[in-house]
Amino acid sequence: MEEWTKLPVINELAHEYEIISCLEMCTDNSIKRDLLGFLKKHPRAKFTSSIIAGLLSCRRVYVEEALECFVQAELMEKHIVHGMHYYCLTAEPGRQETIMKFQPISGLAPSR
Repeated sequence: MEEWTKLPVINELAHEYEIISCLEMCTDNSIKRDLLGFLKKHPRAKFTSSIIAGLLSCRRVYVEEALECFVQAELMEKHIVHGMHYYCLTAEPGRQETIMKFQPISGLAPSR
């Protein structure tokens, strides 16, 4: 019986490890790290890639590549409203909490 009580904790840790692994893979350059930092400051807001590119002072094509990486890893959500693509952090509480705690390692790749 005692082993069954540990199962939810093990599952939770495995889930958090999976999210952290995705975050590490998705923050392999400065644009992605800047994007993650920006989104952590605005976890409930939805932005277009153009708005994010302007705020981060980088090319939209690079921002879109980073956004798609985060969406595919299920760290972000893409919403389409009237043909416009809006991005925001995932609404899943467990994933969002792990994302908010994550601190990417800087200096892995050259800057923009």
